[in-house]
Amino acid sequence: MNMALPKRGLARHAAALITSAAAVALVTGSIYALDSFAPVLSLGVLYLFAVLLVAVLFGLTWAIPVSVASMLAFNWFFLPPRNTFTLSDGENWFALAVYLATAVVVSELAARSRRREAVAEQRGRESALLATIATDLLAGRELAGEIEDIEDRAAEVLGVSAAEIELGPRRRVEAGRVFYPLEVGDRQVGTIFTPADPDPAPDVRKRFLPPLAALLAVASERDQLAREALEAEALRRSDLVKTALLRAVSHDLRSPLTGIATAVGALRNPTLRLSPTDRDELLETIEAESDRLARIDRPFPGT
Repeated sequence: MNMALPKRGLARHAAALITSAAAVALVTGSIYALDSFAPVLSLGVLYLFAVLLVAVLFGLTWAIPVSVASMLAFNWFFLPPRNTFTLSDGENWFALAVYLATAVVVSELAARSRRREAVAEQRGRESALLATIATDLLAGRELAGEIEDIEDRAAEVLGVSAAEIELGPRRRVEAGRVFYPLEVGDRQVGTIFTPADPDPAPDVRKRFLPPLAALLAVASERDQLAREALEAEALRRSDLVKTALLRAVSHDLRSPLTGIATAVGALRNPTLRLSPTDRDELLETIEAESDRLARIDRPFPGT
């Protein structure tokens, strides 16, 4: 099993942790720098920038902890008594609560926007791949020559390390792999196999696999029609050759048979007075034309 995806997941978590810590630290430093120029309570809103950044980059899962960490840092470093989580003024509790609620709402809105953007990007990739496949297949390229490229692109869209497409009814099952039917109506065009971990997202499968199956069905039918057309053309040419051969053989048979029939008719005609010489000539004609027929029956030496 390919370990690239788990490694990318760990790298993303590490990047989220580092970015979150850096964003909170950067805003805290900025408030230190601006503390002498503005009321400290008004500067607490700057932590929203840290929350917004993390929400956009890594989602709500990381944005909420950053919201809490920001409020704790603001309390510890800037609200009296400093360097403690105890607050001497009850209004500061209200201010922290407002900042925390605002940060959570902002992070949710940013994360939702990011999710919508991610879904739009995913659908764009799906549409682009389907359009490319349709262009390649409907341009006349054989499906057998394009299937490996389709598998690689499908794996990228599904978010898996590899994918394999088996056309026709499913004939096998492999350990560590899952399979999904490629169906058009009641007809199974094929099966796509992917690694069991990670499993492709269900919403992506539902959107992407049906149109992929439809394109594969069209391409398979087109290839079948092309093969049938080639077979029909081969049969047509074969029929032409057979017809020409039969015509040639018919012509070769007709000439000696005509000669034999004429000679036999003359010999059997009682009204004709034939001399011995004429009879011999007619018999020689019959014999010569019979030999000619025998040579036609044996066109190749040794047959």
